[in-house]
Amino acid sequence: MSLARRLLPYETDTLLRHFEDCAEFCERWDQSSFDPDYSILPLTYFAPLVEEVFSCKSYDPAVIGIGRRVPMSNGRVAAERSAL
Repeated sequence: MSLARRLLPYETDTLLRHFEDCAEFCERWDQSSFDPDYSILPLTYFAPLVEEVFSCKSYDPAVIGIGRRVPMSNGRVAAERSAL
């Protein structure tokens, strides 16, 4: 029995809408996560970031941004983090 099936119209729209984000994620982060020579940051670097996320109100509409689509990457933030 095959698991393949035709996509419904709303599924196709969803896939197409998020394809660019998926492709960017794979190009920037997914492949590098499997590189044993890739430089890594210590876990202590991530602690304040995790605390910031968990200090937010759950399902806050201002954070979730329902109906708002923004690019997945932010050049300014990336430059700041790479300078560390």
